[in-house]
Parts: sequence; C-alpha cells; structure tokens
Amino acid sequence: MVQKSRKAVISLLLSIVMILAVVVPAFAASPKPVVDYKPYENSEFFEVGDYSIHYRQFKAKNPKGQIFMIHGFALSSYCWVELATRLQAKGYTCVLVDQPDFGYSTRETKETNIMDREDICVALMKKLSSKPWYVAGHSMGGYIALGVAQKYPGIVKDLLLYNTGGYDGATGLRAALMASDTYMRIAGPVLQTAATIDPIILFAYSIACMDPIYAWNYDRAQIENPYRIAGTGEGALRNFSYMPKTDYAKIKKANPILYVNGSLDFVFNAQLQQSLRDALPKGSTDVTVPGGGHMTIETHADQCAKITLKFLKAHK
Repeated sequence: MVQKSRKAVISLLLSIVMILAVVVPAFAASPKPVVDYKPYENSEFFEVGDYSIHYRQFKAKNPKGQIFMIHGFALSSYCWVELATRLQAKGYTCVLVDQPDFGYSTRETKETNIMDREDICVALMKKLSSKPWYVAGHSMGGYIALGVAQKYPGIVKDLLLYNTGGYDGATGLRAALMASDTYMRIAGPVLQTAATIDPIILFAYSIACMDPIYAWNYDRAQIENPYRIAGTGEGALRNFSYMPKTDYAKIKKANPILYVNGSLDFVFNAQLQQSLRDALPKGSTDVTVPGGGHMTIETHADQCAKITLKFLKAHK
C-alpha cells in the first residue's frame, strides 16, 4: 500500500513538472551577491572566492561549544532555527549557513570559479573561530558535513547528522541528466517556478514532514522567497555535482557521530541510511525518532534537542 502511494505521489510530481516545462521560460543566472539587504536581523555575509555566503549566528552566553549547521537540498538555513534556538538556550552557539544556490548565498553560473562545499564551510568556520566545531548536517547537508570530517578532521570535534546517509555519487541516468545542459535549462526553471507555487510547496512539505497540519501552519515563505532569486533552480540541481563522496573507511575511524533519523522518513529510508549506519565509529549514537519524517529537526525539535544535548554532554 505504501509503495503504491509513493508511486502515485511520484507520478503526480512528474505530471506537474511536465506541465510547467511547457509554460515556464528560462531564468538568467544571478551574480553575487544575490541580495543587497539583510534577510534577517542577524544575517551576515562571508566573501570567499567568487562567493558571497549568507549565514546567521545564534550566540550563547558563555558557550559550552559551537555548532556549524549545514542544511539540505531545496532548503536554507531557516530549517535549523527551531533546533538552533533550543541548543542556544542550553549554552551552544549555532552558526547556520546557506549553501551556494540556496537561501541568500551566491547562485553559481558557468563563469563561477567553483569551490568545494567543504572548503567554503571550513573557510567560514576558521574565520569565526580557531576552536574545533561540532558540525551538523541535515539531508544533503550531511554529505557536506561528512566531507568536512574527511578532508579537515582537525577542525571537527564530532558530527551531528540528521535524516541523511552516505553519498556514493551519481550514476546512470541521474549522472547523465546532471551533465546535460539541455536538461538543466529545462528542469532548472521548472523547479524554480514550482518552488514558488504555494500549493505545491504545501504538498511537498507535508510529505517531507509527514505532518500536514505542521506544513499548513509553517511559514512557507521562508522556502519560497529564495526561489524567487534568478538562477536558483538550475543551481540547485547542479549541487549534486559538487557533493563529496563518502569515504566510509575514513568515517569509521573518525570521532563519534550522532545519527538521528525519523521512523517515517521516506526521503532517506532505512535502505539509504544503512551504508552510513554500518560505518558509524565506535561511541556513536544512533537514534530513530518515532513518527518523525524527513524534517524531524523541525517537527520534533524538542526531541532532537534532548537527543543532541545528551550526546554533546557525553562528548565534551
């Protein structure tokens, strides 16, 4: 029954994409910076290479530690706010970053001198503090967090991973599509337009949260507004081209990892989680939140905060 429902959802989404592809014009890419204002009261921008990276700091008084938070695909730093404010209240400074092509950071073009995501993150981390960081990643952001731990082990105290898995790279049709300029020129604007149509976002977020009431009451403008910035759709799709592959052997020898998932996560299901679960280092914590969907960090923020604080206390 679940399999049939998932097939129906996929068929509906494909139908929407095909309809939009006929009526949506191509968008021109946007240079950096993408905004000339502060999206939030605590917005800051970090310039590195061809990039202007938007981030927010939730500073704790007399901090016990610092956490660098990397969001997942199609989202922005906003998705961390519920968890970050709870951890801030318990003494942890949280830095929420927008990945390139998402939120209010630079949209990449063919003229952009592309930087690895982990290099961008570490440059910002080093600018803000010389001390080691807890590095948190949600969904696709987990790939980057793992990449940071692989490439810069000295800067990572421990990893905090939510609703994610290991990344083995794109293969087959997916790899071919990612390498196709024609596909990107069509699919990018389709994604960008779809992400600004509220009923579509409500539908998609209801599935991600596995909680239609939460999605209905969610401030969906926080998802939709960044997609009004030109070049977002194509840039978002190309992001998978820049994701670091997970070196499971290195991860297995790394510091302990907090690994949190939701029992109803159909985006990163148990099969996709298993490769990373098998590589968790000694001393890691693996927790599945009952009733949690893909956005457990928001819908179950209280539970995620308690789980995270317990892990942080055990790994000071």
